Amino acid sequence: MSELSPTYLDLFNNWTHLNFSEEQIKEELLRKGYIEEKIFEILTLYKEKKSAARSTKGFILMVVGALIGFTSCMLTLLNVMPEMRDIFMVGLTTIAISIVVLGCYYVFE
Repeated sequence: MSELSPTYLDLFNNWTHLNFSEEQIKEELLRKGYIEEKIFEILTLYKEKKSAARSTKGFILMVVGALIGFTSCMLTLLNVMPEMRDIFMVGLTTIAISIVVLGCYYVFE
């Protein structure tokens, strides 16, 4: 993969911030004088960058969910607060599983 130049990163951040569609990006690049082959290459790099950012977000969510699940397990097994055992066992586990599933969605979509 070729290195992204700082100008491409600026363009990518601008497009993400403005929530441009693929057609809007093509129109903007045509107005700036890029040729079709270069536009295709830039769009491919932009899609790869968006996919990598989404995967990173997904992996972070999976790790956070796993840590919450582990904490829930330890708090339940150690019986730190017996009156809150149900909250630790059911509540935190449900939250952990939900976060992990959301992270999996971001990674595997």
